[in-house]
Amino acid sequence: MKALGSSKAVFPVPSANGDTASCSLKRMTKERAVGKRDALEPVFPVQLAPEDVLIERFRALVVDAALSLLNEDLALTEKFTSSLKDGLDLRETIRHWHTGELYVKTYPPNRGSLDSVVMLFDSPADPRDYPWRTTWHAEHEEESTLCFYASSFEKDLVGPGIGRARYGGAWFLYPPVPISDIWQDPKFDFTETLEERLLAAACHYSREKHVVLLSNGSPGAAYRRLAKHYGKKWLHIPLSKFSQSMVEALRTVHVLNGKQVRSYAANFIRKRNVVLSCLVQAKNS
Repeated sequence: MKALGSSKAVFPVPSANGDTASCSLKRMTKERAVGKRDALEPVFPVQLAPEDVLIERFRALVVDAALSLLNEDLALTEKFTSSLKDGLDLRETIRHWHTGELYVKTYPPNRGSLDSVVMLFDSPADPRDYPWRTTWHAEHEEESTLCFYASSFEKDLVGPGIGRARYGGAWFLYPPVPISDIWQDPKFDFTETLEERLLAAACHYSREKHVVLLSNGSPGAAYRRLAKHYGKKWLHIPLSKFSQSMVEALRTVHVLNGKQVRSYAANFIRKRNVVLSCLVQAKNS
C-alpha cells in the first residue's frame, strides 16, 4: 500500500461478504492535495461533511474563550464614580480595601479579533504516528483554511470505503485565505517538529497580534521565541477546559472513498449527537 503522495494509492474496501477489495486511487496533484475538502472525483477520498461543521463550531468556541482572555488583558481599571461601567474589578477593589473605594473595569470599544487557532492534541508528536499531513482550502466562507497532521486513514477501516484517522494537531485560519501547502513550503523548513511547523505557519499568516494556542501545556520558551520571531503573542487555552470525550471525538476524522459513500456512512459513524451535546454544554458553561 502506497501513500497518496506516490504514483498510486490503494484504498482497501471491505465488501458485503467480508472480503476485502482494493480500489486504486490516481495520484493527487498538488492542486488537489491543497484543494477543497470536498473532492469532485469519486475515486478520491473525501471527508465526512458533518465533521467539518462540528470542528468549525469547536474552533468558534475556542475563539470565544480566547477573546474573553484577551478582553481581560485589554481592560482598563478606574475608580467607581457613578457607573459600574463593564463590571466591578474585584482584584483592584480588594487591593485598595483599606481606602473603602471601589474600582470598575472599562473595555475599549474595539475588543480585538482572532483569525488563527492552533490545536495541539498530541504533543510532543511522533512523526511516525502522523504520516498524513496536508493543507485544505475552504469550500465556502463558513469554513477555515485548515492544515493538519494526522494518522493514516488507510490503516483504520471502519466500514465499506470508510477510513478513520486522528488529528495530532491542526491549525485553522478564519476567515479563510488561500495559502500554499505549509508541509511543502520551504519558508517553514527551519522548524524541527510537526508542532513548530503548524505554529510557524499560524504566526506567519495571521493578521492579528495574538494567535490562539489550544494545548495541554502552556507554551514554553521555544514556542515563545517562535512567536516573537513573527511579532506575535500566544493566547493559551488549556485543553482541559473542554470535555475529554468531546475532544477525543472531534480529533477523529473519517475519510470516505468518494461522495457516494456518504449515503450510508452514518450507519458506521455515530458521534454527531455526542459531540453536539458536549458543545452545547461547553458553550453554556
